[in-house]
Amino acid sequence: MDSELFVAAQPITGSLGDPWVELTQVEAGRRYRAQVRRIIRRLRTELRREVRRAERMMSGDRQVSVASLSQDSRLSPLGCYIAAHRMGRTDMASQFARGAVEQHRSCPLYRSASYSLLPAECYPIDDPSVVPERAGVVRNLKKSIVMN
Repeated sequence: MDSELFVAAQPITGSLGDPWVELTQVEAGRRYRAQVRRIIRRLRTELRREVRRAERMMSGDRQVSVASLSQDSRLSPLGCYIAAHRMGRTDMASQFARGAVEQHRSCPLYRSASYSLLPAECYPIDDPSVVPERAGVVRNLKKSIVMN
């Protein structure tokens, strides 16, 4: 559960009631789940649009390259990854895998949004061949914030 999204999903009221009481009500959980479902629907719509576009580009008469797909501002790495998988172009999909993983990290709800477009076992975050870009990077502890 995303605590920031949970709070953001709650209505803004003029009263200055006790936020802990308001946030622990059953209705607060319902509002959060409804908001998550809305976000997933929007992400799914965006991914479908991207996948259709990428598939049209890949199935055209001309040979499409990873570079040409990457340069299209209306396509995300995950959209290209899904389209390439659906078109049987695993070689091309592997070139979008790292970007798709980063896109997932920015919003894990992409996994749920992609269920109707890609088999769960093909989702890039579970692919052991995809090495995250941050692997081996030493964090600057002065810039890290630790919350207990």
